[in-house]
Amino acid sequence: MMNGKIIIGGIVVLLCLIGGILLWQKISEPTQLPAQPTQELKLSDFPEAFKEKTVIVLGDNASEIERQAAEEIKNFLVEHNSSYIKIIDSQKIESFKRGYNLVIIGTPKTNPLLEEVYAMTNATRVTEEFPGEGRGVLEILRNPWDESKAMLLVEGWDECSIMLALKYVKESNMSNTLTHTHICNTIAVEVIVQAIEDAELIDWEASIVPEYKGVGVFRVTVKVLNVTEGNVCLKKGELVTLIFRKPIPKLSLPKPILKGQELMVSGLYTVNKKTISSDAVNVEVKPEYGRQYG
Repeated sequence: MMNGKIIIGGIVVLLCLIGGILLWQKISEPTQLPAQPTQELKLSDFPEAFKEKTVIVLGDNASEIERQAAEEIKNFLVEHNSSYIKIIDSQKIESFKRGYNLVIIGTPKTNPLLEEVYAMTNATRVTEEFPGEGRGVLEILRNPWDESKAMLLVEGWDECSIMLALKYVKESNMSNTLTHTHICNTIAVEVIVQAIEDAELIDWEASIVPEYKGVGVFRVTVKVLNVTEGNVCLKKGELVTLIFRKPIPKLSLPKPILKGQELMVSGLYTVNKKTISSDAVNVEVKPEYGRQYG
């Protein structure tokens, strides 16, 4: 009888001891604060948010222009005291999704990582309709694989749109850009060309202005002599077809451009379709492929 009481008493003491230990552990645990919402990034946070480990990601079949953009952004970040910058192809991304800031460069056609980003975030999806050809997109957001890190998208529908976005990164004061997305529009350029044939009248319409017969649409093949503003989508020596509109005098139809004539066209240059416009004329420039005009 006595032994039974001793055993029961021992069990009670043991249970009290275990309960005391568990209570002490509970009291000793640090208070868990509720999770704080992650602050939304703005383009003005670039390049400050990328001072620590940063990886620049290109598609496996990135164009030369995209690789040039990666090098220039890398140099830009180094100049702004970023400590670790590495350029990789997207097939190697798995080891860098966590613990790194990401700069993703390319188009949906050249960089498949963009599709992953679109599926995981509310990032602006680049398509042929929006923002369309000749317009780059810059967007900053949290790295969806590691929200303590930042991600910058440098993208567009075509490779030359990437250069528009790059130009904005390098030359604009992003400290004033208080949104997380920016659409980069066309570049103002001057192009000097030389006609290698006389201009050909391909269409015209009557004019209500008495002193003019109408407005003519002309086409001529020209050679690019010079492109200002460091534009990468028209090259010196490139043969292009130039299509433009010009008033036609009432009494005569002179050639508006003659073989060997040099002229300068200035205005807004839309990179992929190679369209130049100005107040005086609208000039559409397309690559010359065996005189097949689009």
